[in-house]
This record gives sequence, structure tokens and C-alpha cells, in this order.
Amino acid sequence: MATFPMIEMRIIQRAEAEKIIPSTKPAKQVIEILSAVCDLAKAKEKNEIIDAVGQIMTSLTIYCILADVNLVGSMEVAYRKKKHEDL
Repeated sequence: MATFPMIEMRIIQRAEAEKIIPSTKPAKQVIEILSAVCDLAKAKEKNEIIDAVGQIMTSLTIYCILADVNLVGSMEVAYRKKKHEDL
């Protein structure tokens, strides 16, 4: 199975080849993320859940590139904040 950095690079390369990066506005990716979240909320079968989560992660990856935000760094910040709140 591929690692996160490998998949992330493939997503970025495809988005660049399709001219999503750098020409798309981050707000368009937010719409893609929200659409995928709605699909996830409606998902009943495991394959639907997997597809929706994959779409969310793909859109988040592209959003973060467009917005110049580190996706993993953002996750770490949220984790540390939540961990601190739980103490």
C-alpha cells in the first residue's frame, strides 16, 4: 500500500497536470470538500464511505496547496489543541 506522502505527490501532480494548481481558487476546493462531506453523510456502504473519505482527502490536499497551508502540520496543531483540551 502506498504511503501518505506518495499519494499526496500523485494528487499534486495530477492537479498540476489538470491546471487545478495553481489556477483554481481555494474557495472552489471548499465547495468540493463540502460536496464530498455530504456524500459521506449519505454513505451507507463501505465502498461509498471509502470513496467519500478519499474525495475529502484529495480536495483537502489540493486546498492546502492552493492556500499555502501544510496539511499534516494543520492536523498536528489540531491534535495538540485537542490533546491539551482533554487534560
